[in-house]
Amino acid sequence: MTYSILWFDDRRDYLDSIDQEALKKTISGWGFIPQLVLVDDPAEFIEHKPFKDFDLIVVDYNLGDNQPHGEVFIKSIREHNVLTEVIFYSANPGKELWDAIRTKELEGVYVSGRDPIVSKIERVAQHSLHKVLDLNNMRGLIMAELGDLDLQFDALLALGWSSLEDAGRNYVATRFVSTSTEQLEKRRTELQACAASPTTDGIAALSDSSKRWDNLCRLQKKNVKLKEVTMPPFATDLLFPRNCLAHGVPRQEGSDLIFHFSGRDYVYNEQSSTQLRQIILAYREHLKKMEQLLKET
Repeated sequence: MTYSILWFDDRRDYLDSIDQEALKKTISGWGFIPQLVLVDDPAEFIEHKPFKDFDLIVVDYNLGDNQPHGEVFIKSIREHNVLTEVIFYSANPGKELWDAIRTKELEGVYVSGRDPIVSKIERVAQHSLHKVLDLNNMRGLIMAELGDLDLQFDALLALGWSSLEDAGRNYVATRFVSTSTEQLEKRRTELQACAASPTTDGIAALSDSSKRWDNLCRLQKKNVKLKEVTMPPFATDLLFPRNCLAHGVPRQEGSDLIFHFSGRDYVYNEQSSTQLRQIILAYREHLKKMEQLLKET
């Protein structure tokens, strides 16, 4: 939910003159938290290596008489195998900038003049965010954010609990038990109705992901066409990682995110992310095969 920009210019007075609030307001309007890091010192800029925490890097071409030109810093970024988008700007964009880009064989670089740099940043940022704003990506992002909100709800309840008198705690607990009991009774009635007159719609309405998989396994056991189909361990392969990512408490360890959920840890990194996608693809093929078997006459 954060869009981070690293901006490097050796002129602090110029950086201070930038209308940061307007740029932040634009990014906030897209539904992201803006984070602008403005640096005027090469050493401070290099401290941010390998730059992977940033979504966009903005670098001035002319960094003063005693400093190399901006393309040297951009080349060092690319040498770290960082493909973050870069905007390269100068008071005189044109042949000089493009020649520098070609000479250093820089890829994925945008060029801008100094005056229109903020509008250029907004256009490049919005273009790059189109990838994130893809509905499938947003689905995962929203799922993760809602999981974080659940954790915050729990943390706030625990934090505020000690400040309540016994009457306040009893109020919270009694109302929770009361509404949960009503939901359970309603679910009991729905389950009894489903048992009396079972339909697939009724079963689906009363099922979560785990129950849906269980229902499919039961179908496989009783359907002649599916007798020879071996059902993979769905709960181990997907449900546990999904629950960890949605509801687990993450902690950072190097480049890994460790999610703690239900007394267990799940390590999420590039490797496990790739593995999850491969498992999902395998499941799609598995379910497609089952569908074909069921449609055979």
